[in-house]
Amino acid sequence: MRARASERLALLALVAALALPAWGDWADAFRRGMAAVEAKRWDEAARLMQAAAAENPKEGGQVKLYGMRFETYLPHYYLGLAEFQRGDCAAALSAWRASDAQGAVARSSQSRAFAQHKAQCEQRTASTATQPPAPAPAPTAAPSATPARPTPSPTPVPTRPALPTPAPTRPSATPTPALTPTPAPTQARTATPAPTVLTPMKRVPAPRLLAAARAHFAGRHAEAAAGLEPDPGWSTRSRAQALLLRASARFSLHALGGQPAALLDQARADARRAHALEPGLAPDPRAFSPRFARFWNEANR
Repeated sequence: MRARASERLALLALVAALALPAWGDWADAFRRGMAAVEAKRWDEAARLMQAAAAENPKEGGQVKLYGMRFETYLPHYYLGLAEFQRGDCAAALSAWRASDAQGAVARSSQSRAFAQHKAQCEQRTASTATQPPAPAPAPTAAPSATPARPTPSPTPVPTRPALPTPAPTRPSATPTPALTPTPAPTQARTATPAPTVLTPMKRVPAPRLLAAARAHFAGRHAEAAAGLEPDPGWSTRSRAQALLLRASARFSLHALGGQPAALLDQARADARRAHALEPGLAPDPRAFSPRFARFWNEANR
């Protein structure tokens, strides 16, 4: 029973640590994606809408683009529109199914365009599926064999008397040196540099954060603090989440007593670094103690 309670608390802490402010990266990606849609930069639009949908897949609500202009948050719909304009109807229909299942696009001003584009893509896909395969080329007939012509008999050549064999010549006393062929100079080849392989960044290290949250709320604060060193390859949000959890673990270690005072300074530094990375990130009172919440607020004044 205690193990299950610890597991639930760890999950709650992780959810609280992963909480984002209302205007997170997904809103910025959607905002820039809309600018790409209006400029008909379809490759860029597809990339940005896919990033927004990965961060916040739920459609609906209003996103402020600029000034007093707001737009319904429809990343799946606009991703499908970009794929449609790029000629990939299979990808467009996949994105539109995700949008249609949520129902927000049907209530938006894009409902009519959505229905038209979807019908066009479905018609293209159906016509491609029912198109008969191209007939195989007919075999080419082998050319008829040409009858062989009779070979004429050879004409007898008259024989001549044998010529006298000349006497052998005495070899010269000075041998003629053999000519050694000079090898042609070989042109040095320029080594072609190997292509640079780009390693994708680790985007959301959820298993590691969850393991650290389990350790922290199971009372293994030192283990949690040691496993939460932010990776430079993580996103800004992931590094801030790890720093929040590590600040809590170090604060708990210090509160238990017997730990050096420098540990509290390290927790304070983690809190400030996390706040600098994600100003809207804060400990949720359902998972973190009021003492730590006060410590967090004092550290980030």
